[in-house]
Amino acid sequence: MSAPDEDDPILRYADAAAALLGLPLPEDRRAAVIEHLRLAHRLAGVVGDHPVGASDEPAPVFRP
Repeated sequence: MSAPDEDDPILRYADAAAALLGLPLPEDRRAAVIEHLRLAHRLAGVVGDHPVGASDEPAPVFRP
């Protein structure tokens, strides 16, 4: 396995977000956190690429 590219924005984001929130990010968990952030980034792209027209309505809000 190659060493992570520390200039990768997702790696920097994970480290910066954990520091900002005061959360520890142990090395044994860091890879999993970064992989989840990569997945979230890909999914956000799918949602962001979906066209939304003026006639589209927002989803209803659930209120128990």
